[in-house]
Amino acid sequence: MVGPPLQATLQALADTGAEVFVGNTPAPTWLPIEAQRAAGMDPGDAADAMAEIDARTAALNALLDQEAAGFGNVHVVDVDAQVREIGSFRIDAGDEHLTYGALGGLVSLDGAHFTDTDYGLLAQGFVDAMNAQLGTAIPDIDVAAVMAQDPSAPPALRDAGAIPRTASGPLAAERAPLGRRDTQALQSRALHPASVPMSLVPAYKAAEIYRQRLQEAQDLLQSYQALQKDVDARRQEVAKAAEDACKALAVAYLPELTPAALVGAEKLTGYRGFSRRDPLKAMEREKKVIQANIPAIEQDERYTRRQYLVGPEGEYTRKLAEARDMLAPWETDCQRFEQIDGFLELIDAGYDTPSFMEEWWQPAYWKHWARGDAICEELKMDDFGDDVLPAYRKARQGRDEWREQVKAAEAKVAQVHDLVEQHDKLVARLPKLPEIYLDQCTTVLGTFLGKADPALLQQWLDADTTDEHRPIRVGLRRVAGLTSKADFLAEMTSKGIGKLIDGLEARIAKYHHKVAKYQRWAGKGRSVPEEALDQDFPKKADKLRKNHAAIRKTVDRMMAFEDYDRFDLHNDPSLWWVEFTGRKPSHLVPSLRAWYDRHPGAAPTHDPSVASHGATVAQAMAATGISDDLGYLS
Repeated sequence: MVGPPLQATLQALADTGAEVFVGNTPAPTWLPIEAQRAAGMDPGDAADAMAEIDARTAALNALLDQEAAGFGNVHVVDVDAQVREIGSFRIDAGDEHLTYGALGGLVSLDGAHFTDTDYGLLAQGFVDAMNAQLGTAIPDIDVAAVMAQDPSAPPALRDAGAIPRTASGPLAAERAPLGRRDTQALQSRALHPASVPMSLVPAYKAAEIYRQRLQEAQDLLQSYQALQKDVDARRQEVAKAAEDACKALAVAYLPELTPAALVGAEKLTGYRGFSRRDPLKAMEREKKVIQANIPAIEQDERYTRRQYLVGPEGEYTRKLAEARDMLAPWETDCQRFEQIDGFLELIDAGYDTPSFMEEWWQPAYWKHWARGDAICEELKMDDFGDDVLPAYRKARQGRDEWREQVKAAEAKVAQVHDLVEQHDKLVARLPKLPEIYLDQCTTVLGTFLGKADPALLQQWLDADTTDEHRPIRVGLRRVAGLTSKADFLAEMTSKGIGKLIDGLEARIAKYHHKVAKYQRWAGKGRSVPEEALDQDFPKKADKLRKNHAAIRKTVDRMMAFEDYDRFDLHNDPSLWWVEFTGRKPSHLVPSLRAWYDRHPGAAPTHDPSVASHGATVAQAMAATGISDDLGYLS
């Protein structure tokens, strides 16, 4: 059932409005009948046949996943994965060890269909999916109880004489687990179905082991998250230093604000902003505006009489104080009413006025009536409408009038203060205009230089071999080095450490699942093969801890580097890494590592005047074999 029939079936299920759980198709290559069929075939043909069956099964299941994804209430249970997991090791139920081998309790006598017991195991997958998706608490399947009623289960077969009664547990001759499905194993088990020895661990012990693994992985995750945060803080520190270096470089290109200096800066940097928007003309225009505004302010009567207007005894100061004094009793009188609980609510509702719209059958009517009576009693007045409202309105009118007076007086005082502040700022700015405009020019130029190609800028300096441009060369190399350092740290933070964190988070999620799963199994007396306990993790954890220390060491080494002026900018920027660390990058900076893999013999060159540093770096590289002190992590 594929294509339109599958779509129609899923649509019909979805249209019921229920939460629907459907199982996918398990690969039949686990069944004894397939092992017997493979035993009679050429090994190569058998392998091809098994691979084709697996491929078709996977394609059908992928189609089901794709089609079901279009329906929010249709959920696919991975029965195929369950069968693979069950078939990978024996399942304990009571005293029985169940397998997919012949007469192993999970496959019927025809070797082609599951037993009721196995269907009980597979039904547990649906129970788990429903509980996880719907938040239900459906109890686990009692597999032992199902097996007790199963005619194909080992107890029933022994009662029927199909297998010896003396056999208990895994049967040496009849019940071999089909844990691996390569052709050779299938043929061997079909012809010689002997049980495969397996070291088992009780499920409760497996759960405890995975709890320990989980705690260790969580500790590693926390340490790497802290490391990522610290490296990113270092990156921000370097990025700020690069920004400051760009400003310093701009100052080296433009040490003064003169026509000659502006022309020289444009020639050496390629920046054309100064010729399009001449800062000298802009500065001269602002100078004229300031020189015109200062005397205009000084002639304003408010400025000339400022001491008489807003001084301690000034006219405006006195009027403002008088207005505030007049306002104070009206504020107090209004507060006498407004501080009473519910008073303003009655005012807003228009209580005891023609605008009061509430009717006697409405609860609010009686609530407001009771509140009005209580307010009258508290104010010692007879009636809300006749006494309270007129008194409050008179107080509010006086308050509103004097508030306006205070507001007007405050505005006059503020105008004088603003005028004086404006005058003082203009007077202070006028002599500093050259300094201000030079700073603005170097800021704009610094932003441009931060995006420019340092190697190209160095080429434009190469024609002049004098020491006149030495500060510029030093500044270019510092900007280039800091920019590359920030880029390296950014890649290490996001792609390197970030990938390790993603891997640890995935492992933690897996371990949570394992703990929960084996805790459920523990109550059923099940066992787990030692091979399923991720026994390689302790070694991986130890390697992660060592790499954590190595990363910190590498970052510290990078942060300590300050010899930027020795690096020749004709080098590829990737070579800054060797300059910083003296060794080849690790896979924590994948794009950089790929560059070094493509250029295995690359090494940085240096300014001839400081060639000794190049020899030092070369010696460091030779000593390490351009090695990777961070190692390789899968």
